[in-house]
Amino acid sequence: MKLFFDARYIELDFHNGISRYSTELAQAIAPMHDDITFIISDERQKKFLPDGAKTIRIHKNTSVKEPFTSLILNKYHPDVVFTPMQTMGSLGRKFKLILTLHDLIYYHYRTAPRQFNP
Repeated sequence: MKLFFDARYIELDFHNGISRYSTELAQAIAPMHDDITFIISDERQKKFLPDGAKTIRIHKNTSVKEPFTSLILNKYHPDVVFTPMQTMGSLGRKFKLILTLHDLIYYHYRTAPRQFNP
């Protein structure tokens, strides 16, 4: 099984909740799986991943391209993609997708922080 792990939520300067969750889960799952590829948006995220981790680089998770992420990932032929956030676009996907519900506060308070794309 070809597993892709969305590591684009890993922060470079300090860990917030989703960043720490992503980093710790990546470290824990890597030894259990032979064919895992980490999805990154910045080469510096590699330092938080297991040594020798296989990666692909795509847009940031806050990009306007996010609704089309599955279409972009289809060309790599993953069997399963795991993402630690519920915002990855699933339009046209040809793989199983595991989304994690995280930070549900934005469903109660509809105004996201200013640094995030509308």
